[in-house]
Amino acid sequence: MVAPTTVTSISSPLDPLLFLPVSSPLPSFPQSELDLLLCELDAALAGRSTLPISVLTSQIRLATRNAQSLMNAGRKGTAEARTELDGVDTELRGVEYELNRVREEIAKCEEYS
Repeated sequence: MVAPTTVTSISSPLDPLLFLPVSSPLPSFPQSELDLLLCELDAALAGRSTLPISVLTSQIRLATRNAQSLMNAGRKGTAEARTELDGVDTELRGVEYELNRVREEIAKCEEYS
């Protein structure tokens, strides 16, 4: 990734990181971007960078939004899987209850003389 020289437009003026919708398609894992940004930030702090700090902070915010979007997608997937698992568990408990009732009835019938 090449560091940009201008600030990109932000889709939301309030930047609500916690309430971003899950985008489709999901952004890529931000680790490679973060490594480059860390090097550029170190250079900026040392006074060797030609990029304005506003560009660096804009790119850091973009990486944060992408990471948050990935985390929201993971949370959504986990919640859906948990809901499905709860439904299957409820169904299994119902089947086990019916099985025990049938076994009890069979035992009563076998005891009847």
